[in-house]
Amino acid sequence: MLPVDTAWFDTDPQKYLNRPEFIRFQEVAGVDFMDIKSSDTQTLRRAQERFSSQSIIFNEVRKEHAGYGMPFLAYTHDLGFGDNCSNHRQDLDKLFMVGDMFDSLRRRHIALSYAILPRQIYELVEEFSTPLKIANLGSGVGLDLLNVLQNANGHAVQVDNYDVNPAALELGRQLADHLFEKGALRPNSVHYHEKSLTKFSGPVQLAVMVGVICGVDDRLAGVLLKKAFSQLESDGRLLVTSSNKHMQNSSPLTAFLAQHVGTPKDPLLSWGLNFRSRETFEKLLLAAGFKDIKIYDDWNYPGIEELDDEILNSVDTLPSRILGQPHTGFPLALPPEEIRNLRQGYNWIAIARKP
Repeated sequence: MLPVDTAWFDTDPQKYLNRPEFIRFQEVAGVDFMDIKSSDTQTLRRAQERFSSQSIIFNEVRKEHAGYGMPFLAYTHDLGFGDNCSNHRQDLDKLFMVGDMFDSLRRRHIALSYAILPRQIYELVEEFSTPLKIANLGSGVGLDLLNVLQNANGHAVQVDNYDVNPAALELGRQLADHLFEKGALRPNSVHYHEKSLTKFSGPVQLAVMVGVICGVDDRLAGVLLKKAFSQLESDGRLLVTSSNKHMQNSSPLTAFLAQHVGTPKDPLLSWGLNFRSRETFEKLLLAAGFKDIKIYDDWNYPGIEELDDEILNSVDTLPSRILGQPHTGFPLALPPEEIRNLRQGYNWIAIARKP
């Protein structure tokens, strides 16, 4: 069972339950959050089922393969990629989307797709004379790198995606095959493997771990980082993300819901979120052997100043277009402008080199 850091809420629940966003969400959902905190399993389960039956996003969180579905909905704002709910209320999903913590996943995807990954790939192509090999570990659909490879300017890049979720891999293959047919990707440049991220073997010049260590404790995170380190070539790089300390203070409703929605089999099992400080994150990377560590967040990274507001406030419509699902091209809901203007990041994005 993954560790779940809920002490921030449990020590003073009324501090949060009296906040307007908590009150509004309970009114719309018709669920008492204290039932979701109940020690009675049946009361807890009924509250979770009522809650998730109305929200496609939270139904994805509640499913046991939650690692792929909810972030993908954040990237695309296309609820058609989630399972149907018996009493779906889009207004409830929109209330979740206006949470800045949820939106940070969309911003992270934009940062990786348009700025951070392209820059890393171009720099590594210059450093290594051989075709660039990338291991995308815990890849899900692999949408970040699919976006990047379409604009790789002919550079020879091979991406191997590793994930244990067959639905995510199948969707990724469909998208990649379509892009191959349209000439947007080089032949044999993207592969999907139904394997644990611990089963990949190098050498590679770039390893990518997005959203992988957010839900594990520092001990296991260290094991995963050392595995990536061992499979990198010398001077190869790791791109890795982690949730940060700002989540629990700035977007508590989203954190509370993700941590208390449970799963169909176990109402007490939910997403493990570890709110790391910058210092803790850096120490993990140093202990794994990495050097030249640079840590950014989803609002502060090289290249963001070159992205206009249309991109910064966009969602990814590529999957919807390829699969013929209707999409307006606009987000269903974003946090209020005054919240976006704070530019508070919730996800660390680190680049580290193997010496």
